[in-house]
Amino acid sequence: MKRSIKPLLTFLFSFILTHQLTAQQELYFDEASNQINKAEFEQKCNSNYIYKCIAYPTDTLVVNKVFFKYQFGKLNVEEFQQIRKLLIKDGEYKIGENDIIIIKKIDSLWNYNREVKLHKIHEKKYKEYKAINDSLGYEKHHFHEHDFNKEIFEKNLNSWIKQNQKCIDKFERKFNTKVIFLHEDNINFENAYDDFSWVKDRGVIKRLFFKSNNVHDLLIIKPDGEYFLSGSHFIDRYLKKLLRHEDWSKFKKDFEKSLDSKNGKGIFKKDNSYYHKKHCF
Repeated sequence: MKRSIKPLLTFLFSFILTHQLTAQQELYFDEASNQINKAEFEQKCNSNYIYKCIAYPTDTLVVNKVFFKYQFGKLNVEEFQQIRKLLIKDGEYKIGENDIIIIKKIDSLWNYNREVKLHKIHEKKYKEYKAINDSLGYEKHHFHEHDFNKEIFEKNLNSWIKQNQKCIDKFERKFNTKVIFLHEDNINFENAYDDFSWVKDRGVIKRLFFKSNNVHDLLIIKPDGEYFLSGSHFIDRYLKKLLRHEDWSKFKKDFEKSLDSKNGKGIFKKDNSYYHKKHCF
């Protein structure tokens, strides 16, 4: 009789994680950086869509921290203009003084040699899971080994470029905006991206907006210095609402209301659809 592989994989991952962490001390902190216990941490992480919970492991310690997925803030006009001029210099962009800047942060760029190494890891892990799967007689179609070569790499990369170029055109054509893709990787990897512009962050943007790793990856800054950060798939129609309104008071109220709502309110309402057509960023 065929059985589902899902319970097995769930058990294996749980077993591996548990045995890796038993020798490590774990600390838990809420969104205000107050130390809490594990039960409080899990309750908060599971209670509200507005929270994002991240573990930062080391050899001897795991720090578990609660963050807000979204954040509003304010720079002064002079600070905004300094950032605008920095991006113009580093990216050779034309950014008007009254343009809204949209920054999408990407940690790692596509690089063929790096992808080859990752594929070798994938092949090894696939063989390990397949051996367990075959020995226990579970169904074989729940996980797959995928092919990889230079042609596949270039096809995937070109598809990514085409998809994101459409997103850039979509927002720059309809709104008074400049869309910038920012990265923290080796600047030489930019050469693989034909007809696609990148900005290598000197560290200034990260220190100001992305200092907490893996929390936020989308930044919208208005010319008056008001900004918004997102650390989740942000649906296009929600982003358009932000761009259409100079006054963000309503959206800030939506955020406050979302703190008491499991699935969020307004533009912070949870949407279970993660198809790319639903969001560019």
